[in-house]
Amino acid sequence: MFYVLYAFFAVIPFTDAANVLVFWPLPIPSHFHGFEPLFTELATRGHNVTVVSHFPKSKPVANYTDIAIIDQQMLDESLTMPVIPMDIINYNVFQVLRAGWKINKRYAEKVLPAKNLQDFVLSESYSFDLVLIESFYQEYTVTMGHKFGAPVVCITSTLIQPTNSHWIGLPTTFSYLLDVRTRSSDRKTFHERLKSTMIGFIQVYLERFLYVPAQTGYMDKYFRYKNHESRPSIGVMLANVSLTLVNGDVSVGAPRPYLPGVVEIGGLHLPVPKRLPDSLRRYVESAVDGVIFISFGTYVHPCKFPKRSLDAFVSAVGKLKQKVLWRWGCDGETPNVPAKNVIFNKWFPQFDILSHPNVKLFITHGGLHSVEESTYNAVPMVGVPFFADQFTNIKLVEQKGYGRLMDLGDVTQRSLLAVIDEILTDPRYKENAIAFSKIYKDSLLKPMDRAVYWIEYVLRNGGASHLKSHAIHLNSIQAFRLLAAVAALFVPFAAGANILAFVPMPMKSHFGGFRPMFEELARRGHNITVVSSFPSTAGGRIANYTDVDVSPPKFPGRVLFAIIIPGLYPYNTNFLITVVSKWSFANMLSRVMDHPNIKELIRSEANSFDLVMVESFFQEYTVALGHKFNAPVVNLAPAMIWASISKWLHVPATFAYVPDCCVGTTDHMGFVERVKNTVTGVLETYVEDYLYVPKIKEIMNRHFRYGGWESRPALEQMLGDVSLTLMNAHHVVGVCRPYPPGVIEVGGMHIREPKPLPPDLLDYVESASHGVVYFSFGSLVNLSSLPETKLNIFLRVIGELKQKVIMKWSPGKSVKLPANLRIGSWLPQMDILAHPNVKLFVTHGGLNSIEEAVYNAKPVVGIPFFADQLSNLKYVEKNGFGKMLPFSNLTAISFRNAIEDILTDPKFEEMAAVRSRMFRDQPMKPLDRAVYWIEYVVRHGGAKHLKSDSIGLNDAQYFLLDFTAVMASLAAVFSWLCYWSAARISSKCIK
Repeated sequence: MFYVLYAFFAVIPFTDAANVLVFWPLPIPSHFHGFEPLFTELATRGHNVTVVSHFPKSKPVANYTDIAIIDQQMLDESLTMPVIPMDIINYNVFQVLRAGWKINKRYAEKVLPAKNLQDFVLSESYSFDLVLIESFYQEYTVTMGHKFGAPVVCITSTLIQPTNSHWIGLPTTFSYLLDVRTRSSDRKTFHERLKSTMIGFIQVYLERFLYVPAQTGYMDKYFRYKNHESRPSIGVMLANVSLTLVNGDVSVGAPRPYLPGVVEIGGLHLPVPKRLPDSLRRYVESAVDGVIFISFGTYVHPCKFPKRSLDAFVSAVGKLKQKVLWRWGCDGETPNVPAKNVIFNKWFPQFDILSHPNVKLFITHGGLHSVEESTYNAVPMVGVPFFADQFTNIKLVEQKGYGRLMDLGDVTQRSLLAVIDEILTDPRYKENAIAFSKIYKDSLLKPMDRAVYWIEYVLRNGGASHLKSHAIHLNSIQAFRLLAAVAALFVPFAAGANILAFVPMPMKSHFGGFRPMFEELARRGHNITVVSSFPSTAGGRIANYTDVDVSPPKFPGRVLFAIIIPGLYPYNTNFLITVVSKWSFANMLSRVMDHPNIKELIRSEANSFDLVMVESFFQEYTVALGHKFNAPVVNLAPAMIWASISKWLHVPATFAYVPDCCVGTTDHMGFVERVKNTVTGVLETYVEDYLYVPKIKEIMNRHFRYGGWESRPALEQMLGDVSLTLMNAHHVVGVCRPYPPGVIEVGGMHIREPKPLPPDLLDYVESASHGVVYFSFGSLVNLSSLPETKLNIFLRVIGELKQKVIMKWSPGKSVKLPANLRIGSWLPQMDILAHPNVKLFVTHGGLNSIEEAVYNAKPVVGIPFFADQLSNLKYVEKNGFGKMLPFSNLTAISFRNAIEDILTDPKFEEMAAVRSRMFRDQPMKPLDRAVYWIEYVVRHGGAKHLKSDSIGLNDAQYFLLDFTAVMASLAAVFSWLCYWSAARISSKCIK
C-alpha cells in the first residue's frame, strides 16, 4: 500500500493549497447536497474553501468556511421549492420553460437582496484563486469570476441541454441530443426530431432575447461590486468558463460528444453503504420474497396524487407478496393498507436500502440522483416521472432494459401490478441492471478523484482556456453552417485475453506510436498477436507477444509517396487532390494484403481472439476481422480523426471549426478558410462514398474470404459497430474538439522516460556552449532526395550558426558538411530532445515528433511536407512555441531568421514550457489510459453503450436535412398561398 501511495504522488502533479469560493445561492437542497462532498473533499485536501449557500454544515470542518445567505427558518418558510403540483405532468415545453423562468425570478428577487449575500458581494476583503458556481437558472453567478479575477468552474446538476451547449462550444445537434424539456431520449422518430428541432431553435432564441437579458438585469442590479462597470457581457463570461463538471455518466445517460473541458462526474455523491438500523435491517432481511422500495423524492408528495392514482398505488401495494418500504413525505395519516406489508416513513436511508441484496425493485420519480443510486446498486426500476429531467431519465432506463416507465395518469391497480410482476419475474431486467451497474462502477478514477483532479488542474494552469473549442467564438450562423498506480486499486481486473493487433501498414511512425501499447498488454498477461511490418528484434522480444511478420520484401517507400500520392507531396499543395488521392493510397496499401502470412491468417480456422485491434487509416477493410473472429473491434487512429472517418463514429464534424488535417489550418478559421475546409469536408464525406468506399469494399471482398464471409454485414455497419477508437492526439498539441465516450485521446503514449545518451553523443551535446539544434525530417523524408538548392540552404545556414547541430541524415553522395554538424542515420530522438542543452528542434511536423517536442518543452521550426504536418505546425504557431516555413518558399534568409528569432526571443521557450506542463498534467498516463479502455472492452464484451444512437441515423436525419426539406416545403406552400390570396384580392379590387 505504501508503494501505491508513493506512486500516486509521483504521478499526480502537486497543487499548492488554494482559496476556493463556492458561490451557490440556489436554495434547492438536492442540488447542493449532491456536490457538498466535493467541497468537503477539497477542504480535506488542504484547500481553503469558502461556501456561500443556504446550507451551512451542522459541525465545523477544517478549512471549510460557511457563509449562510438566509437563516434556515426563512428558507423553510419562503424559499424552498414548493410541493410540485400534479398538473405539471401535462405541461408542454413552453409551460415548462415559463415555470423554470418563474422559479428563477422568484429566487433572484428573494435571495440576491439578502444582507449576508450583498455584504459578501460588496466586500473587498476576500481573495480567491478559483470560483465554483452552479449555473442552473442563475447564470449571473459567473460574474464572481470577474469580481475576484479568478477562473470559473461551472457545475451542472443535470445533463447539459442543447440550449446551454453553445456557451461552452458543444455541438447542438437536435437530431439525437437529449433535451429534457421535450421529454425525449436519444432515439427519436422523425416526428420527435421535428419537434425537438423546432422547439430547440425556439428555446435558443427565446433564451437569447428574453432569458439572458433577464439574467443580465439581475446581475447588473445585485452584483454592483467595485469595477463592476468594466465586466464583459454575461455571454462572454460564460464562454470563458474554464471547466464544466456534469452530473452525468454514460451508463445512466446517453453518450454524447464532449470537449476536454467538460467532465462527467455522475455518482459523485454516492457514499459507501452503511449498515441499516437494526429494526429496519430485520424487516428487510425477513422478507422471503424480497422488498420493494418506493420514493418519489423531496418535492413530489403522494398525498397530492389524484385520488384515482393514489388509490391504485395503495391497492396494488396491498396485493404484493413482497414487503414494501414507502417514503411518505406528507404530514398526517398514512394510507390504510389491509395487508400490513408496508412501512411508511417521512425519511429512509435510501442509498443504504438500495444497497441491500434483498431489495428487488425501486419505484421512483426518476430524479437523477435516485436513478444513479439504483443503477449503481443494480436495482431494476419502475419510473413514474413528474417534471424536469425525470421523463428522460426513465426513458433511458427503459431503453437500456432495466426498468419501465409509467405515466401517472395511466396507473391502475392492474397495470401497476402487471409491470411489477414483469420486472420481478423476467430475469432480463435484473441481468441488464447488473450489466449497467458494472459499467457504472468500471471507471478509470472515482468521480470524486476525477472532479478534484480537474479542479486542481485549473488551479495549476491558472485557468484552462485551452480545453475549449474555438466554436465558442462563432455566432449561430457560423456555428450551424452546412493517477496511474493508485487508480489501479479501483480498476477492475481483466483476465488474460487473446488479442489480435492487425497493423500491416508499412509506415514506421504509425506502428511505433502504438507499439508500446502492444508490449504493455503482453506484460499485463494478455496474449497478443501482432501482424505488422516491424517484428521485434531478437533482443527485444517479450513473453505473450507473438509477431506475424508481413513486411514487404521491397517496399518502394518514399518513391511511392512522391509519385502515387501527389496530393501529399510538397510540390503539389492543391488541397482537393488529397481527396482523390485517397483512392490511390488505399490501392497501394492493399498490396500488403497479398503477403502469404496475411492470407494464412485470414483463411485459417485455427485462431481465436477475444479482441481485434486494427488501424483503419486507408484500410477500413480490416474491420472485417472483427466479423471473422466474432470479436469486438478497437480502432487505432494514428492522428486526429478526419471528417470522413468522423461519420463512421458519428463524431461531430462541424466544418465551421473542426479543421481537416490536410487543409492546413487550425480551428481558428476565417471565412475563406471555412469555405475551403467545408468544400474539402463535403467532398471527403460524400464524394468518397462513390469513389473511395467502393474501392475499399472491393479490396475487402477480394482479400477477406474466410469461412462465413458471405454473411458479414456491410462495411458501413461494421465500421459503425467498432467498440472503441484510440486516437494518437491530444488537445494540448492539436485541436480541441468534442468526442463521444468511445473515442479516447492517447497522444504521447509512445513517450517514455529518457535514457542517458551514448557517451560520445553526450559529450558532443554537453560541450556545446551555445546549445544544440536538433534536425530531423522523420523516416519518410530523406534530405538526400530533396532538390540540391534546398539542401544547400540547410547546410549553409547550419554552418553559420554558433550552436552545434545534430541531424538525422544518411547522405547518398559525398557532401561537404559544416564543422558544427553531426549526422547519423538513426538517432535517439526522444533522449536528445530531453536533454536541457538542446534549444531547438527543426522538424517536418510529424505528430509523434511534435508530441515529443511539446513533452520536452522544445521550441520548433517546422517545414511540413505532406498529410497532417501542415496542420500540426499551424497549431505550433498558434500556440506560440514555434514557427512554420513553407518548403516551396524556403530561403536561406527565412530559415536563418526563424532560427534566430526563436533562439533569441524568450517567449518561444516560455510558451513551450507552458504547453509541456499542460501536456504532462494528466490524471493518468496515456499508455495506462489506453490499456484501461482496451481491457474495459474485453471485460464488457464490447462497448456499444459508448456509442451515440446517432450512429443509427443516416446523413439526412443526422444533419436534419429531412427537417429542412419539410420546413422548406411548408414555407413554399405558405408563400404560394399568400401569393394566390393576394392575387385573388387584387383581382377583385380591380373589378
